[in-house]
Amino acid sequence: MIRPRKPSNVLEMSGAFRKNPKRAIGRTNEPIPSGEIGEPPEHLNERERELWHEFVRECPQGVAKNSDRFALMALCKIAYKIESGGFDLTAADYAMLKTYLQQFGMTPVSRSMVQVKQDDNGNEFSEI
Repeated sequence: MIRPRKPSNVLEMSGAFRKNPKRAIGRTNEPIPSGEIGEPPEHLNERERELWHEFVRECPQGVAKNSDRFALMALCKIAYKIESGGFDLTAADYAMLKTYLQQFGMTPVSRSMVQVKQDDNGNEFSEI
């Protein structure tokens, strides 16, 4: 099984490029999201919009961006379907929920892989 490629900003924040500068080769054209995730789409029902806000609030800061809107919409739809408790739930529904939660860094293991730059509070030695 091939492991998903880590985004460049995650590698840079974790110091991977300083340790091994060759890892940065070929990553100069990686797309950069242009904005924040924003408000939920109007076509979502009331509970799905509530789930949207819950997921945005619980998602690690700086992870969900405007280019992730469709994935977050799908996560809300799947979560609503599971939450509604219908009899048509499948193992695939739960697998998709797990996958989306992992992609947004919302499980214990996936959260440990998300690197967020901490505020150094003006510490002059923070770069050392």
